[in-house]
Amino acid sequence: MKKHYFNFALIVTNTLLLFLVLNIIAYFIPSPLKIYHEEELISSPLELIKKNPTLLQKIHEGKEIDEISNLYKLAPNVKSHPTMEFMTIPTSNKFYHVGKESCRYNEFVNDNNFNQLINKSIWFFGGSTAFGNGVSDNETITYFLNQNDSTNTYFNFGTPSFHQKMEIEKLILLLQKGYRPSRVIFFDGLNDLYKISESNFNPFETANRSINSYAHDFNLGTIGKNKSLVYGLPVVKRFYEFYANHLLTNDTFSSENLGNIYNQNSIYNTQPILHYYINEVKLHQYKNTNETLIKLYHYYNENIQLLEALSKQYHFEYHIFFQPIGSFYNENPFIKDTIEYKNNFRFYKNVEPAYQKLMKFVNSKKIPKVVDLSKAHYSCSYPYVDLTHYSKQMNKKLAELILLNITKRK
Repeated sequence: MKKHYFNFALIVTNTLLLFLVLNIIAYFIPSPLKIYHEEELISSPLELIKKNPTLLQKIHEGKEIDEISNLYKLAPNVKSHPTMEFMTIPTSNKFYHVGKESCRYNEFVNDNNFNQLINKSIWFFGGSTAFGNGVSDNETITYFLNQNDSTNTYFNFGTPSFHQKMEIEKLILLLQKGYRPSRVIFFDGLNDLYKISESNFNPFETANRSINSYAHDFNLGTIGKNKSLVYGLPVVKRFYEFYANHLLTNDTFSSENLGNIYNQNSIYNTQPILHYYINEVKLHQYKNTNETLIKLYHYYNENIQLLEALSKQYHFEYHIFFQPIGSFYNENPFIKDTIEYKNNFRFYKNVEPAYQKLMKFVNSKKIPKVVDLSKAHYSCSYPYVDLTHYSKQMNKKLAELILLNITKRK
């Protein structure tokens, strides 16, 4: 009996050790998904603070280096939201205050007067550029809008990583809660370009974080609970990554196949984990510019039709502004190697051509109601605090341009 027990224990121990070794080896095998290294192309602000502190001080208009460093370190992240994908984490520190309804506060809007001022005010939506990553509460676009227009109050509902579809969902949520704006401003472009160009889904079924497209399979609170633990193992992840790469190398799946979510036999429904990894591999491959442009064209025009209906029903005016995009700004000091950067599919090659064509549509009014502010960075000496987020100087300029256009429309 002891001999059998010993043999059984030896087999179990060796199996576990082998399994552990396989996972350790898999962990150190380079992933085919990581075909670029962001840090080789782009300098982080904290990296530039060490290399060129004078530049960062010029960008931040003479702030001390410790203060500049903390502006980046203390910026709030996002967390899950019960009905939307996510929201900005409620925050209260020296530079960032995020409170009710994920509104970013400043000296004009705070926790004490939020309920008193929210109705008949002007709501400002956008991504992290609207929110104001890398600048303090009183250096955001909405701060300067409030400062320059004393007859109105502007609320900052910008949320890091939001694209326009999510912003409209946020608007609807606020309306459902009984809040009523007099005017709504959307400040968009960057996240729409990247998310829609990267996605193999319909634009209106495009999640911000690709993992959220598979929430039922990855969520610990669903049937996927036990599966999630297995799929998180390095050896399983590497298998799917290399298998997905192999399938795409052999042209097994087209974008149309991957975007078909309503066929019961589609890969999205039958093999969601593999579908996820195929999409991740495709992020770093060529995307057809014209296909991306068509998606963006319909995306904006359908959003505008929805906003038209909402504005009539709830009696508010709305404006859409297309933002400056630091990713395409040649003088951006956060781009390390311009040539390598422009050869990168995800950051540049798949999106910049679509952006150029999209701007022609905007300026020819094929996409109505959108005002092009994308060249505003050329009027500022130091427009960016990192690759994409705006400096105090830039936010002040943008507020002036937004007010000028709103005044024209009145």
